[in-house]
Amino acid sequence: MVARIRGKRVRVITPSTTAEPLIKEPALGLIPEPAGEPANFSWAKHWYAVCAARDVDPSRPLPLTLLGKNLVIWKNSSTGQWSCLEDRCPHRAAPLSEGKIWPDGNLCCSYHGWRFDGSGACKAIPQADSAEQEARAAAAPRACAVAYPIQERQGLLFVWGEGGAAALEEAMKQEPPLCTLTEEAEALGKEVTEVMGYFTSDVPYDYAALAENVLDPSHVPWAHHGVQGDRTKMKFGISGVRETGELSAEVEPIQPTLKSTVINFHPPGLARYVSELKQGGRAEMLFYMTPLAPGRSRVIAHVAISPSLPTPVKLLLSLRPAWWEHIMVLNATLDGDGVFLGGQDRILARHAQQEGATWRDLYYMPTSADTLVAALRQWLDDKAGGGPFGSLRDGHSPAALAASAALLAPPSRREALDRYNQHTVHCAACRSALRTVTALRNILVGAAVLTWAAWLSPLLLAASAWLGSGAAAAVASSQQPLLRLPLVLGAIALTAAAALLTNVRSRFIFVDYVHAHR
Repeated sequence: MVARIRGKRVRVITPSTTAEPLIKEPALGLIPEPAGEPANFSWAKHWYAVCAARDVDPSRPLPLTLLGKNLVIWKNSSTGQWSCLEDRCPHRAAPLSEGKIWPDGNLCCSYHGWRFDGSGACKAIPQADSAEQEARAAAAPRACAVAYPIQERQGLLFVWGEGGAAALEEAMKQEPPLCTLTEEAEALGKEVTEVMGYFTSDVPYDYAALAENVLDPSHVPWAHHGVQGDRTKMKFGISGVRETGELSAEVEPIQPTLKSTVINFHPPGLARYVSELKQGGRAEMLFYMTPLAPGRSRVIAHVAISPSLPTPVKLLLSLRPAWWEHIMVLNATLDGDGVFLGGQDRILARHAQQEGATWRDLYYMPTSADTLVAALRQWLDDKAGGGPFGSLRDGHSPAALAASAALLAPPSRREALDRYNQHTVHCAACRSALRTVTALRNILVGAAVLTWAAWLSPLLLAASAWLGSGAAAAVASSQQPLLRLPLVLGAIALTAAAALLTNVRSRFIFVDYVHAHR
């Protein structure tokens, strides 16, 4: 079996192939040998999907981490244009993300009031002694913030991995990776059906672990049993390979409604599943993979179908709250992966630091299901310097040292399954739903307390009468709550509703995921 990454042939051994092992025991199987020195691949010279535009609060700047760099993005309220700067005021290094958007659309540093436009040019220095001094100081190169190219396409915000004057010229020569179905439909003046809108999650594991996971459909029936898979029925495997200039492999259909599925990996930030539907048309499932920092990545998932579904079906889909799918299905899907991948990261890092071992020493992949994983790992070694933050084997690299330090500290279970910080804070629909659910839960709790108090008060009076006025008066008084059945039923209903909303609220924040119980 042969795969290609940017025109380079990667040979992998499958059970039906007779060939000499590519490496020595005990790691026989789908692990290709290194093919020389890494090529000059620059992680910074690419567009990365950072968030859905609709999830950004336009009234305030948004902090962002990309490739270990702290950035800030905001929308100019006057022009509607997006801007991105390094999250550092050139005055005294205060984070610009703690500032505010000025009425003219520029970004104001709240520490001393310096203001910057989207190009990073300084537009105001309130402490200047005169207008002339302000003009001279603001025009100095050191007064400028570092700007990063940014653009909105198909509802997504893409940021170039490098800042500065030369970066804009380079960025304009390259298109960001987009949904091809949407591009084709727009060119023909047609529409696609957005089956799943952009779902964003910050995961506590490294880019390589995330990319491996996304390019591995064979884990779905096992890691996501009962959520999006069934280990008793579903089976995935690589059934063919296409040579498309990028890494592209044909796999067994993921759902019974699909005729065929092809996975395309477009380095470094997109995995695209393109499926032919049995009833006609195509479906495209996108996974944007953005390296934030060592041990931290962002995944943005999206599903579209073309041609557009019938209007009644689209109406039904529109009635389904996005936040409900997020908390009941998509968060649970990532939870199923999260309990593994953070640990996988740390195991690889520990063995790299203590023994100089690599994935080649620790992985044994004897089936075709791991073809894309093996090819991805070889691409990282041969073309991409081991990853966005360097190879863990390069102990002298500052990036590798930072990566090792981050990966050697394993996330706690609470951190690994932290739905609130991984997803909810990044999703406008879930933020709004959480506020609403919390408010309703608090109202129901208060109402339940008052209703129970109203029902219990006659009992308290009966107890007092028993002690003070004799048994006869107590019996007469104690009969009152028994005659107030609607009140007690109301109290029970309010308590049950509050408990239900408490359970729903927890799904925005944290839900433990135990594979042993599934």
